[in-house]
Amino acid sequence: MARSAYLLIVAAAAIASPVFGQSPPAKVGRSNEAFEVHYLKNKQAEFAASERAVAARNRGAESTAIYNLLKDKGPLNAANVVGRSAQEKEQVRDALVRTVAYFLTSLGLSPDDIRRMERDGLDPLKAGTNVLVGQWSLEDALTISPKAAVAAVASNQAGSDLADRQVAFTVERSLKGGSTGTVTLRVRLPSAVAQVSQGERYLLFLSDELGAFQQAAGRRSDGSPSLVALPFRLVGDLYEPTDPAQSPTSRNVAQIDQFVAQHATAFGAR
Repeated sequence: MARSAYLLIVAAAAIASPVFGQSPPAKVGRSNEAFEVHYLKNKQAEFAASERAVAARNRGAESTAIYNLLKDKGPLNAANVVGRSAQEKEQVRDALVRTVAYFLTSLGLSPDDIRRMERDGLDPLKAGTNVLVGQWSLEDALTISPKAAVAAVASNQAGSDLADRQVAFTVERSLKGGSTGTVTLRVRLPSAVAQVSQGERYLLFLSDELGAFQQAAGRRSDGSPSLVALPFRLVGDLYEPTDPAQSPTSRNVAQIDQFVAQHATAFGAR
């Protein structure tokens, strides 16, 4: 059955530099606010929308549990973050933790999913943080994506909006989650995915829950499935990033097949 999806590109600016490090801009915007103040204000509006989505999707308890897991043992605990005082640094750190918690919740992950993957030697808390920060590996994207599949480009056509592309993929092989049939992405320009050509093959990272969560948060008009992260192009026996300037390095197909097989229990149960 054909499915529709909007491309979700998780913007590194939402969580990464200059939030991490020591040298953020001293002032931002016309209000002349300090960066930290501006960042935290923007986060409050973002979190309010995410809370609406959590309530609408009946995921409140799960979201809180994931937040607590991140607070307890997540990778952000030791991260160097900005702040003009110890209190402000903790506020920034907490905002980062909440951002990751909402992200993992939006993908459809539950605390039980996270614990099961941890028992299998995976670190979904770190993987989710890495994807948001923009310093992720293909294995990170596979770990947190409910579905992943190798698919060939069937068509790439202009959408109803001149700034949109409708990119249809035919699933050839599911790596996890049992993806089948056709995946159609509505891609907002500019995007690396908008540059794909018919017949090219890609590894797609997909979530059915993400689109519905984004719709409930008021961030999109429909609830169709979404990409979790930028896909990798399959060239010969290598998966290569679609945006080399921002994405991680290539991976060998056999290596990824071995990774999926190694964690088949954790992946197959989702």
